[in-house]
Amino acid sequence: FSFDTADNDAVISGEVDLNVYDAVFWSLGDESTVDETFNTSEQDLVTTYLKNGGYIFISGSEIGWDLDYKGSTADRDFFHNYLKVSYLADDSDSYSVNGAPGTIFDGLTIKFDNGSHGVYAEDFPDVLTTNGSDAVLKYATGQTAAVAYTGTVPGGTETARIIFMAFPFETIYNGSERKLLIGKVFDYFGLEAFDD
Repeated sequence: FSFDTADNDAVISGEVDLNVYDAVFWSLGDESTVDETFNTSEQDLVTTYLKNGGYIFISGSEIGWDLDYKGSTADRDFFHNYLKVSYLADDSDSYSVNGAPGTIFDGLTIKFDNGSHGVYAEDFPDVLTTNGSDAVLKYATGQTAAVAYTGTVPGGTETARIIFMAFPFETIYNGSERKLLIGKVFDYFGLEAFDD
């Protein structure tokens, strides 16, 4: 499966056009209000991509804190209506998630770094609520850690697919768990990944 990697500046400048990709994997890591998780330009580009039926997997902490809790009206509109999620709380107080029964992640148990596994400490993974989407990952506390959505977005004419995860993908320190999770994402997007 061929892929490209780029930073957000290449997307903003137009050097990388999201609309030519079958799927986009957008990793925000540990960004928050200081780093601005999705600026206006990025929101516009992702919105257009989703209106055209794009498939996007987003992972990172404090995106909800930045866009929904601290954000502008436009930020909240993007978060609620285009990413199909809402913010509930700033810290899940959990470093383990389980796939919600009957969803794409059913049966998965995933652990991410609390600072003792050699990646980096994820100190504030957001707690989410659904907004037209389905809860697909739950923290060990029972709160929502990830949502998935299939359907059109406002102004869109094609079916988009969205998975939004409230902790950074790269903090999953077990390689087998990372592979299982991303394989399920590929399945949800209808993409076949190589199995090595």
